Amino acid sequence: MLQLRKLLILRMLSDHFASTSRGTQLQLRAKLRTYKYEGSIPDYMLKIRHYVDEIVQIDELVCSEDLTDTVFNGLYHDTFGPIINAVRARDTPIS
Repeated sequence: MLQLRKLLILRMLSDHFASTSRGTQLQLRAKLRTYKYEGSIPDYMLKIRHYVDEIVQIDELVCSEDLTDTVFNGLYHDTFGPIINAVRARDTPIS
């Protein structure tokens, strides 16, 4: 009986934190998708890295192709367009 009670408590805690983590993950992914370049490239990349690190902390991976698209979508196309086009034209993704 005591073992069953422990299992139920663990399950409840797991469900609670899983739902919290899912909500946090969705918020972080939204911030990552909508973050736009401002200031310097190092600051921009550090902020993106910060969001990715937080997402990874809740046991969710960010694939390199999604990350590359996210970085490019946040940059000004009129300034960084040639670089963005060159990378996107590659046959193999950047890893």
